[in-house]
Amino acid sequence: MMDLAFWSPGDRGSPQVEISGFAAKENPARRAILSCIRIVLLVFVVAGWGLASQGDTLFLPSDDNVVYQGRWDRTQSESAITVYPGAGFRAGFTGNHCVLRFDTAPYSDNRPPQVWLQVDNGEWQVSVVQSELRILAGNSGSEEHSLELILKSYNVARQRWTPPLEAVVIFQGISLPEGERLRPGRHPTGPRVEVLGDSITEGLIVYPNQNNANIEDVSDARESYAFRAAQEWDADLRITAFSGQGLLTGGNGGVPEVINTFDWIYKGVPRDSWQADWVLINLGTNDAYSTSRTFQGFYEYLLKSVRAAYPQALIFCLRPFNGTQSQGVENAVHAMRGQGDSAIHYVDTTGWLNPSDTTDTIHPSVEGHAKAAERLIEVLRDYHPTGITDYCFY
Repeated sequence: MMDLAFWSPGDRGSPQVEISGFAAKENPARRAILSCIRIVLLVFVVAGWGLASQGDTLFLPSDDNVVYQGRWDRTQSESAITVYPGAGFRAGFTGNHCVLRFDTAPYSDNRPPQVWLQVDNGEWQVSVVQSELRILAGNSGSEEHSLELILKSYNVARQRWTPPLEAVVIFQGISLPEGERLRPGRHPTGPRVEVLGDSITEGLIVYPNQNNANIEDVSDARESYAFRAAQEWDADLRITAFSGQGLLTGGNGGVPEVINTFDWIYKGVPRDSWQADWVLINLGTNDAYSTSRTFQGFYEYLLKSVRAAYPQALIFCLRPFNGTQSQGVENAVHAMRGQGDSAIHYVDTTGWLNPSDTTDTIHPSVEGHAKAAERLIEVLRDYHPTGITDYCFY
């Protein structure tokens, strides 16, 4: 079990051990990568603390106090399952610590995912998923605490669509000492937003990979343009994106084409009843081999599927940042609007990013994602229920 200490800024004398790099702390090259991305893991080890006490109370993932973000399979009360970086949950708890429980069987021959954790709106910390993560709230002076977890990244080469899943987070609940209570997590106050995309939207390779680091070490969904923009809106966000995926191209980890995944959480588990207010689509980069005409036809099919799923949503179709299949995207939007769907809009991203804003000429860097998020926020800033201002979309 790993213990994570979250101490308030005013604490003094709290025992802490700072480790720069958790997966390869003995590897100087990877340590340099992790230092560059400012990952610091604070571990508080208490002698004699083993597994959660027998008297602890386990609150299941189905507890109403757990507020989820992103696509999760919640069909079973004893587990909540996600394969989407950027997905997460919030909850509150009383007492000075809690234990997050996970099924780690999928990682028996695989590197576990990395997650971000935050307590009481304090500093974010990163950890690998373990069977038990004990969260120490520290001396905040409060009897109640808030917790948030976000799936940062994982090994995208492993199976993440067809069970048995390997690139996956299986949350099994929160344990609290006897007498302590789970409290409601904070609900977002902004629009319900789903972003469909590929590795760019997923936050892949946002940090330069100069030392052959593992893919999850240099990837981070919280740095993606989608996550950043959603924070501005305090959105109920769903990042639904897989690296390598396109309209005619399957993604890494055994993921099919997007037209065959949109209506599913993963194979065998249908999309739930959640409804989007806005849908943003950033696809086409992985479909460069297709003709514009063929791509347009598949894009229109996707738009019809999205409209059937979310009848009241505004749909924003982004020109892929590098311009791939931009004409097909624009033509598909024209065609759908010509058929009477005036709630579908084309967003021209020309000039938003250039190669210097990427880590490898394709994937935006942290700074590139920040630039794209700023432009996206600007485009959608003046949205209101009665219409949309004419900026760079129609």
